[in-house]
This record gives sequence, C-alpha cells and structure tokens, in this order.
Amino acid sequence: LKLYLICERKDWDRQRERERERERERERERERERERERERERERERERGRRERGTAGKKGRQGDGEPGQLEGQGWKGGRTEGRGERGEAQKAGVKGGKHRRQG
Repeated sequence: LKLYLICERKDWDRQRERERERERERERERERERERERERERERERERGRRERGTAGKKGRQGDGEPGQLEGQGWKGGRTEGRGERGEAQKAGVKGGKHRRQG
C-alpha cells in the first residue's frame, strides 16, 4: 500500500510540474506579446511625430531621439552646430533661424 501511495505522489508531482511548466510557458508568451505591442506603439508614435514635423526623415529619423547617434544634430535646436555639447561659443546663425527659412 505504501509503495502505491509513493508512486501516486510521484505521478501527482510530475503532473503538477507539467502544469507549472505550461503556466510559465503561457506567461512568457503573454510577455512577448505585450513587448511586441509596445514596440508597435512606439513605432506608430515615431511615425506620427515625423508626419507632424514634416521632416520626412533627414533629421528625426537617423537616430530616434538618442543623442550621440548620427542624428543630423536636429535635436539640438539647430544653430549650435555641435558646439553646445563641448561648451564652445555658439555659431552666429541667421536672423530668425529656422523659423524664417520656411517656404
């Protein structure tokens, strides 16, 4: 009788283990799904931003907001042309800068 019980317990343990494994698998799947969703959302945001700014690439696209990549220095307010980071004097720049140069 004892032997039988031991065998049964082993079986239960195995079953429980399998269940846990399946649960973990499902959890991982869900996590991956969420991650993908977030990624898509971010991508959409970026696209929308680009459309609004009307710079269909050139500046905003090369890096996505992480300074220090080739980003056309677009994130630095123009005019500084790379000096801002090194703390040198600003470049002179056109009167009215970006705002006037439309059209």
